[in-house]
Amino acid sequence: MNVEQIRAGIDWLTITLGKDKSGAGWWHSKAHEHLKELTTGQYQLKQYRMQGYDGWGAGGCFVGEREADYLAQFSGHYADDAFWSLVRDDAHTSRIDLRVDVKFAIMPQDVAKKGYRDAIRANSQLPAQRQRKIYIIVGSDGGSTLYVGAPSSEQRGRLYNKEVQSEDPLYARTWRYECVYRNDSAVRVCSILRAAGASDFGIIRSIVATWYKDRGIRTTELGRNGTITIPLTRTIPSDVEKRLLWLKNQVAPALRFLQENGASAEMLDALGITLPRED
Repeated sequence: MNVEQIRAGIDWLTITLGKDKSGAGWWHSKAHEHLKELTTGQYQLKQYRMQGYDGWGAGGCFVGEREADYLAQFSGHYADDAFWSLVRDDAHTSRIDLRVDVKFAIMPQDVAKKGYRDAIRANSQLPAQRQRKIYIIVGSDGGSTLYVGAPSSEQRGRLYNKEVQSEDPLYARTWRYECVYRNDSAVRVCSILRAAGASDFGIIRSIVATWYKDRGIRTTELGRNGTITIPLTRTIPSDVEKRLLWLKNQVAPALRFLQENGASAEMLDALGITLPRED
């Protein structure tokens, strides 16, 4: 086989933790410690606001807070480094990306194109309502990228020429197999990695290899076929779930503020709630 080296790891991590959780302050400070690692390289931290959170960030990484919770977002090897400090049972991982980098002795130019043909062939065997979004972008610079799944999907794949995308000598003759997991799928991935005891190369390689294999894409260059499948759940929440999420994120913090500032009676009156009178 024309494979020289295989590397695997976590490439993105977005996670939140409520301020009412045990050790939340320590968690926030630990996230900042990881963020400061960026200042030893080419990045400078800048203060800004993102998705309603106020905080600091640089190089695709960010740590911030709002009234009810903290947010940490890390990309690249910083996500790999931060995983074990920040992922815990009572934190919510909304996104985690896994990647497998395959370095070839002689760089093939058609990996994405072959994957595209495989994926289209497998997709054609599915009922119309289950068929996936599949498309490929081919650049004039020799780079090509295969996308499997819609941008809004809980699970999405991206297979691309990392040598052209990065221009870093580390990624010479390298193709990257990437899987993006969101919401419930992200939580499942984190559980599997934590149960394994480490962000283990073999576990990540197996998850990624299985993902592409399940979609008809040959992954012989990743070594032995994977065996770990992350079940796909529906991505569109029901009306009840949407309203519960709105109550949790928007209403609950306001109610806690009113209660803490002695306005419980006014709060109940505004909500139209009448408590039973004591005899």
